[in-house]
Amino acid sequence: MRSSSPYYVNVSGDRMKLPVVISAALTVLAALVAVVAFVSQPASVTASDGRSQISAAESSYELNAENTENVYQQQVVALWAIRDLDTIQAQQNATIINSQIAVLDRQAKLQAWSQATTVLLVLLIALIGMWGVVLSRQLTARASASKEADSNESDEPLPANE
Repeated sequence: MRSSSPYYVNVSGDRMKLPVVISAALTVLAALVAVVAFVSQPASVTASDGRSQISAAESSYELNAENTENVYQQQVVALWAIRDLDTIQAQQNATIINSQIAVLDRQAKLQAWSQATTVLLVLLIALIGMWGVVLSRQLTARASASKEADSNESDEPLPANE
């Protein structure tokens, strides 16, 4: 029993429903979108703002400043405090740079996935287009064969009654 429905296509002797192929293609597309969404999530960077380190440096400065006896000792204590604050600033700058590197890495991965997804989408659209062309040619051939068979049947002379 053959169906003349345009939703069936004969591929290597197997009948396959066209909506099944389209739904499979859409499933692949949905999987690609999910992967891109996962890759594009922002990188989480946890860093302290340095308040505890700054208060520790200030406490150390105040403690050392109380024990100074002359201007030279005060200069040394002040330079120690400046050194401690510069160290904190350098650590914060390193954290900022590391987080920027993480963001750039994430963007590079996202761009690569985006390019790969674009290529796959183009291939998927081309595949669906080729599938449509093949289906159209098969349906046209079937319609032509059906018309030809109908015209051959009407052109045949009726058998003579003896």
